[in-house]
Amino acid sequence: MSSSSRKTGRRLHRQVLSDLGERWITDNLLARRYDRRGNYFGDDCAVIRFGKRAFLYTTDPCPTPAALALGFDDLYYFGWLLATINLSDIAAMGGTPDGLLTSFILPNDTTVQQFNRLLDGVDACCSQSGTRVIGGNLKEGSLQGTATAVGHMDFDTVLWRSGVQVGDSILVAGDLGRFWAGFLARRNELPIPGSRLKRLMNPVLTPRPKIREGRILSGLGCVHAAMDVSDGLLPTLREMAKASKVNLSLELTRESIDPDALVVADLLRMDPTRLALGWGDWQLCLAVNASDIASVRAAIAPEPVHEIGKARRGTGLLLRHEDGVDRLWGEFDSERLRNDSWLTAGLQGYVDMLLDSPLSRGH
Repeated sequence: MSSSSRKTGRRLHRQVLSDLGERWITDNLLARRYDRRGNYFGDDCAVIRFGKRAFLYTTDPCPTPAALALGFDDLYYFGWLLATINLSDIAAMGGTPDGLLTSFILPNDTTVQQFNRLLDGVDACCSQSGTRVIGGNLKEGSLQGTATAVGHMDFDTVLWRSGVQVGDSILVAGDLGRFWAGFLARRNELPIPGSRLKRLMNPVLTPRPKIREGRILSGLGCVHAAMDVSDGLLPTLREMAKASKVNLSLELTRESIDPDALVVADLLRMDPTRLALGWGDWQLCLAVNASDIASVRAAIAPEPVHEIGKARRGTGLLLRHEDGVDRLWGEFDSERLRNDSWLTAGLQGYVDMLLDSPLSRGH
């Protein structure tokens, strides 16, 4: 090893994780250690192949629900979100969930009623997704929740994030913009009729993992790649572009935004496409041949399907403007293990970025 390599190595070892960020850590530390042939490292779930079957495993902690910032301090919503975060990874691969393992750290003064509400939220989301809690762990401390979801499917139908092909259409299965429209409508006390506000608040309080849609899509045979939008639309598509070694050119229009979200955007006098950029709506991003879009829409109806872009030669993620020019997207990320992550810096900073950051760079 050269002297310069040793010095670089020593400098790296002295750095803290927040100097690097989750993606650098994943690509340069975790992948180098664990990415081996047959491990299928880096997708929404870990995959173990056994003959023609694939067994899916994923684990995630639950952040503080955005619902808490709106005054919903019922642990039911914490439990529901914990289940959604993990079951959505199973959905993204097209699998069937077999069960959820939960691990809770709870303060000693948690009441039985509060604990039951936490479990009610987990159980209700699991029931809606056709699965159940099968085990877990419990200890005392500051409130934390982590879960592991397990599932199965035919190996040949697994939806990887790395299968995007040049020429593919990029689709989103699910309502675009409802989460942030609901959040902002409630926080700003906008004059929204009760039925419309209730619909907008559903993804804020009880987001639904798209298990049904994922299973159907994996069986169609025409979906080249898929990923859930757990980190937000743009970070998700950047990961798909990187894994597939393609360039994704996106064009978001009013027609691709949920009608109720458009009402909120108009009341706030904001560009409605901003509502679609952040995390929270739990959609599925897909890559298919243009000729198969109608089949996808018919198969998962009444779930809406929006075409938002194309895959081209090259690398990266671009925004197509009305003038037909592609430009780099602005920064709408909240990468974990960074000091500017909303989990570290707070939710308000992320909201400000979503509302005020330039949509594109390189004007």
